[in-house]
Amino acid sequence: MALWDQMEESIFDAIKVIADKQAPTLEYWNYATSKWEAVEQPIKKTHTRRIDYLFHEASTLYMADDLSKDETASVDSNYCPHGLEAGNVYVTSAALFPTAGSWNPTPTVCGFAQDLAKRLVSNVVDAAPDGDED
Repeated sequence: MALWDQMEESIFDAIKVIADKQAPTLEYWNYATSKWEAVEQPIKKTHTRRIDYLFHEASTLYMADDLSKDETASVDSNYCPHGLEAGNVYVTSAALFPTAGSWNPTPTVCGFAQDLAKRLVSNVVDAAPDGDED
């Protein structure tokens, strides 16, 4: 259980960083009162961030490097859904997982989003006229 707790703490530390100024408004479920509560530090005996039988849907969108060569794929390796490759629609979720085996897919989903963000920024910088990279 120590590893599970450590993994959970790292996820919620990351969420606090992402939440930035909104971090004090994060809420935790209090089993004793059956209510969500905003608390600075959850009390392990009454507050939880785990809810039994709450699952993450995953593996619903097959990913492939080349959608034209794989008729079963829904999303290409640039995170674009089939038919929308020239648009600005992207998928970065647990739906891209080849199988659903993780209890907490948040780190991988965040990794997909970070990879997509780097690609989008790189594309904007590459497309900017010389001297106009702002």
